[in-house]
Amino acid sequence: MWESVGEEGSTVECISPRLMKVRLQIGRTCGVTFVVGYAPTETFRTTAGGDPNAKDSFWTALDAAIREVHSRDHLVVLMDANARTGRRRDGCCDAKIMGAYGRDIMNNNWERLLGLAADNQLSLTNTCFRATKGGVQHTFQSSNKGKEKYRPDFILMRQTDRRFVAFQNKASSRPPPTALRQPTGETAAELKATVMSAAAETAPLARCARGQRGWYTSEAQHEISEVSKEIKAAQQQLRGASKNSAFEATLKAMLKAARKKRSIARWRALETFFEGCVR
Repeated sequence: MWESVGEEGSTVECISPRLMKVRLQIGRTCGVTFVVGYAPTETFRTTAGGDPNAKDSFWTALDAAIREVHSRDHLVVLMDANARTGRRRDGCCDAKIMGAYGRDIMNNNWERLLGLAADNQLSLTNTCFRATKGGVQHTFQSSNKGKEKYRPDFILMRQTDRRFVAFQNKASSRPPPTALRQPTGETAAELKATVMSAAAETAPLARCARGQRGWYTSEAQHEISEVSKEIKAAQQQLRGASKNSAFEATLKAMLKAARKKRSIARWRALETFFEGCVR
């Protein structure tokens, strides 16, 4: 292992031939730490001269490198994990860890990657959006005429930093679906009715003359602010172990309602508010 410190506080640490860490100072008290890794393949143990403990050693060292990063730093893990997530959330029901856009067939390295993300509260950011048409669908192609195509590369960030990731596709204005349950109970129904009522009240404002556009924008913003306050108040009223799941399910209903009213001026601000709460 070797370490190099730059003139402006940048640090490069080579932990092993498969793992390194780079820290960039971006302020007086915090920075960005990049952990870069290349995981052994599924067949690494069976190859000639392969270390039978190579996979365990790598994933243990990767976990230790992530845990050493200061909580004030922004963490970005860039790695060729040689992992296949599966097309659905196989073995992972937490939308904060994995999004709805997995690929290929799940393998053992995926189980290790999932465990790493869960233990360190990380999010697999490139599973949270659909690749655009004509964009990069895979990052590996086999030499046998390209018959095998996979996406074994992943970018992980702390779940608290997901807001810095642009999930929305350029080709589509709709954000990726969430894995939340359908809303149930009186609280969800009441809040959904509140949002739909606010939408109905702001609908006539969209027909105002161009010279009055500033007026209906402020009125719509007022309605959005009032609905936001009611939702936050409802969050405080929910009690018990199911508080988070019930509130998130409610927000999903709110988000669905807001999307139906996207033609209304400034209603997108309410949609953005709901998306931020759900994520």
